[in-house]
Amino acid sequence: MIYRLPEINDKAMLQEYVQEHYENKETSISASLGLSSSEYSDWVEKMQRNASVGDEEWGKSLLYLCFDKSKLIGLLSIRYDLPEFLRKKYGDIGYGVRPSERNKGYATMMLQYALSVCRNKGMTKVILGCYKDNIASAKTIQKNGGILTEENDNYKEGKKVLGGCCISGIDPVYHCNECNNKFGSPAHVIDSNGKHLNIIGNISSIEFNIGGYFYGNDCVFFDVNEFDIFVNVNHTGRPLESDPDGAGHLERRVTFEEWDKLTDKLFNKLFIHEWNENYDNLSVCDGEQWEITITLTCGDTLEISGSNAYPAIWSEFKRIIRPYFKEAGLKL
Repeated sequence: MIYRLPEINDKAMLQEYVQEHYENKETSISASLGLSSSEYSDWVEKMQRNASVGDEEWGKSLLYLCFDKSKLIGLLSIRYDLPEFLRKKYGDIGYGVRPSERNKGYATMMLQYALSVCRNKGMTKVILGCYKDNIASAKTIQKNGGILTEENDNYKEGKKVLGGCCISGIDPVYHCNECNNKFGSPAHVIDSNGKHLNIIGNISSIEFNIGGYFYGNDCVFFDVNEFDIFVNVNHTGRPLESDPDGAGHLERRVTFEEWDKLTDKLFNKLFIHEWNENYDNLSVCDGEQWEITITLTCGDTLEISGSNAYPAIWSEFKRIIRPYFKEAGLKL
């Protein structure tokens, strides 16, 4: 996704964004900071001023327009300079997704990006709040490591608010009792230009190879472009006993829902971005070798490989990938 401050020439696009909420019978626009009730030019000036010099009461803050390609998906408010009493009342981060783009994983990506910004600002914890009956928002917070610390009465409509959700989205949020390591940080990288990129929203391809001298090599390749996602599975090397004349092959389109579920499991459940670069058992000759290559839209790659050695959650990874091999007539 792309994040930037609002500009004067965004007026028509933001008017359409607000109108979509009204048509969905929503009169409150999350994270808009008075967009619908202000003169547009004054609102833009205020957002840019808040980002540069700040507000006397609220301190410095960032209001980002969040895009997927060229489409405005949502608004993201990062209030990283709030006085403590305002932090507890309003929280450090607010976000909203337009009605037509909800339940597609965008809120999770936006929150992950906000947490990376907060880390750069030196914050070690952030506070978020959501209505108790807003299950989707609560799940988004929990996906990013949110911990419920209190419930309090909201200042309007008498609704309960899940307040003070402290997220250590900066640091790992889980602890392994076996290896004594911490894990679970958001899936993001810093590209060559120093810009924070959410990995899930900026994947160009994922490739997984596994094989050995006596078997050959199996490869599953996910190709992501602007309009489509495709999966290719191939077997090379020694012929398969089950298909001596063929090679075990699959090529088909992947739905966006299927892709979201796959990447959520890989990065938010298995935290594949935190795996070691190499897993090697030097006492075994030949045997099985494997490699995972994740290529991002910026050209950076995440490469993980092994020889007769595997991460502790390797069986879970195989369970996620196995259906694609099975569909191609291959075993994993």
